[in-house]
Amino acid sequence: AKHYVEIILEAFSYEPDLTIYIDVSVDTALDRIETDHTYENREFLQQARTNYLVLCDQFSRFVRVDGEQDIDSVVNDVTDTLINHGV
Repeated sequence: AKHYVEIILEAFSYEPDLTIYIDVSVDTALDRIETDHTYENREFLQQARTNYLVLCDQFSRFVRVDGEQDIDSVVNDVTDTLINHGV
């Protein structure tokens, strides 16, 4: 049986048509963090990246964009993805 909270929240839960995942290596992510006070450590970031890559493999609505590219290329890839999905 579903929990009460799940039943109540179900009416407000929508699965998105598209999820864009901008993928970067752990090293790049750590280089881009602009503060010394962060909870994002190498192990956490690696596990998060692994989880997102699994989601990209399992669900067609997840689209991976290579975040290691220059910013203009990332923007172009995201834009193309949106256009291709009719957004």
